[in-house]
Amino acid sequence: MTRRIVAIVLALGLGVMIFAGCGLDTNTVAKVGDWKLSVDEFKDEVMKKYRTPERAASATQEDLERLLDELVIEQLKTVDAYNKGLDSDPEIKEAYDQEIERQVVRKLFESEIRDKVVSEADIRDFYDNDVEELHASHILIKTENRSEEEARALADKVYNLAIAPGAKFSKLAKEYSEDETSQVEGGDLDWFRYGRMVEPFQDAVFAMKTGEISKPVKTEYGWHVINLHERRKVKDRKPFPEAKEDIRQQLLRQRGKQVEAAATDFIEREKTNRGLVYNKENLASVKSKIETNERHPGIFALLTQEEQEMEIASFDDGQKKVLMSDIKDNLNKVGQSGMEIDWVEDIGPKLIDQFIMIEYLLPDAAKKLGYYEDAKVLEKAKTTRDRKVLYEAKQQMVLQKSEPTNEQVKEYYNAHSEEFMTEVQVTLIEILVGENDKELAKELVERAKTGENMRDMALKYSIREDVKETKGVLGPIKKTQYGVIGKEAVKTAVGEVRGPIIHGKNWSVFKVISKEEPQVEDFEKVKAKVETAVRRQLRNESEENWVKSLKSSIPYKVNTKPLANLTFEAPEN
Repeated sequence: MTRRIVAIVLALGLGVMIFAGCGLDTNTVAKVGDWKLSVDEFKDEVMKKYRTPERAASATQEDLERLLDELVIEQLKTVDAYNKGLDSDPEIKEAYDQEIERQVVRKLFESEIRDKVVSEADIRDFYDNDVEELHASHILIKTENRSEEEARALADKVYNLAIAPGAKFSKLAKEYSEDETSQVEGGDLDWFRYGRMVEPFQDAVFAMKTGEISKPVKTEYGWHVINLHERRKVKDRKPFPEAKEDIRQQLLRQRGKQVEAAATDFIEREKTNRGLVYNKENLASVKSKIETNERHPGIFALLTQEEQEMEIASFDDGQKKVLMSDIKDNLNKVGQSGMEIDWVEDIGPKLIDQFIMIEYLLPDAAKKLGYYEDAKVLEKAKTTRDRKVLYEAKQQMVLQKSEPTNEQVKEYYNAHSEEFMTEVQVTLIEILVGENDKELAKELVERAKTGENMRDMALKYSIREDVKETKGVLGPIKKTQYGVIGKEAVKTAVGEVRGPIIHGKNWSVFKVISKEEPQVEDFEKVKAKVETAVRRQLRNESEENWVKSLKSSIPYKVNTKPLANLTFEAPEN
């Protein structure tokens, strides 16, 4: 904690223990109410801010103390928000419940589908293999327009041609390959890392020796004859903890069909276990009504109240029933109006399955596995709620108190007139000559200083396209216009000749003929700008007052001693 902050606290007479190490164990850097921030958690916050171990290690003690203070202030604000009962707001309660639902479904997906398709061992195996990148070419023989036997026979022929003495693989690729992307490049696939090719191709090419040509390899695309050119180590390979999630996502994308199949199996298994039965008679009745009314404002507008309440499916031995009105409510919940649905095709199993999956199958399966009580699920939901109550508290304590009155705006305008000045504007006569005409530019400067008419010289020498219309006059211009010309012109006295000045690739010579000095802008013209400045000032004042009040009313402790010994290292493989 800096001396200045300590002095301020002492001057305010705050009865808060903020001195290094006071009342906290060596593994805790801050405490507000039940909230504790450990050294490791603080290091995580530092890494979030600085991104890399090198940048984090460069942070000064003052930088770290400032970040710690920001984290403590945010927690004080959160405590204040809960003290005000903002967490009882219906929208915040709903956001908390929805986050729990999202998290338990996510955990369910991870445990029942994702991790069964891509295991931890798969990820580690991928990482351990991803140490080299290869440069290879191939010749692809497709099986689309020929039989499997014909394709294999052609691939064997190409292979024999490729291994013959004096054969040029690139020439054979241009002649035989049916890979439109690489064929024009002689089959060249450029450099690629492990995991970028389909598995049979990958298994074959990573097992090859440099310069080797493979026998035909079968993949979903056809038969490949591969020529491995070079191998090299992967540069800047991330440590395993950093690379792990990227690898998982890559493998999930590659195994998309397996993921889809695993998800389908899970849903079908749950449906079977719950004994889902469709009421075909009532579904047929609804479909018939739709088919006989091709133009209609929506399915539910066609149905009577009684029809909307009819049963279209049941499960759990008939104890739980699915009504047409349930489908309507579910569509509203997921943000669909119903107008975009092909009801004849979708009114049956697809929409019923969607409803029971969202309302019953997934939540019930998650409950059985204990995910609703999972610490990480509850923590993430709490984080969402904290963020919501904090936002609402800021609205009440800062933003809603920061709307300026007309009197405040006018007062600020009168007291800070220097903030609302017009810019200096100058008018000049300028001659622009080419990049190879610096000596000419020097000559023109001397001629202008001796009184020769610069307008005439501009007409004769300037390469600006509009010089004949303006006779070399530019302006009025501000310092932000015409690059370096504007910047130099506003610093030049009226009547003074300047140059040569490089402008892009060309050379500029100019003389300032008039200058408009800054003056206060009309109030009505800058009123919106003044309002923004006042609003910013009021927000800062409200923020400062709020923080001062929180620090004086809510007990907290800060331990800055561990900050001096923090180390940041790249994670191990």
